[in-house]
Amino acid sequence: GFASECYYIPEGVETIGNGAFHTCILIEEIVLPSSLRTIQSQAFWSLQNMKAIHLNEGLQSIADNCFVYSNKLETITIPSTVTNIAYGAFTEMSGLKEAIVLGGISTLNRYTFENDTALERVYLPASLTSIGSGVFGNCTALTDICYAGSEEDWANVTINTASYAGSRPVVIDTCNIHYNVPIEAYQSLTFENDN
Repeated sequence: GFASECYYIPEGVETIGNGAFHTCILIEEIVLPSSLRTIQSQAFWSLQNMKAIHLNEGLQSIADNCFVYSNKLETITIPSTVTNIAYGAFTEMSGLKEAIVLGGISTLNRYTFENDTALERVYLPASLTSIGSGVFGNCTALTDICYAGSEEDWANVTINTASYAGSRPVVIDTCNIHYNVPIEAYQSLTFENDN
């Protein structure tokens, strides 16, 4: 029943607890403080009308299933200070079109973006060393991965495809991989009519 369209979390808050905003379906925007360090499990589960949230530098950890079913959020930027993204953090977000993961993260844990069927493009940092099972499972619209590292670096990233069988295609093998893309260049790119 919480009816405010925008919720401001006050400065000084360091942790958003488990399920803190679970199914607050009327919230359209959340403003996070620069003091925030941890987002716990299912904190923003099923915010079906949330269109904007800005994850600030200083955030370090995003727990499992944080943004599941937040279907109107079209883009997410994960700041460079984040060193841990737990499994399924951004799964089942049917409106998510773009995910930008800045430097700092070494592992995308299993099912990070699974079933994000509108996801078209992803930016990944050179710090990435492994991609867990099902990270891009059933991301059928994914066409472009822009990677900050070199082609040689990408070849050294461990990609676990164990749970891509059957109806979950190995889309990472069929999309365009763009190497040596600094974030500044990525932000100026357009992908219109890119087949």
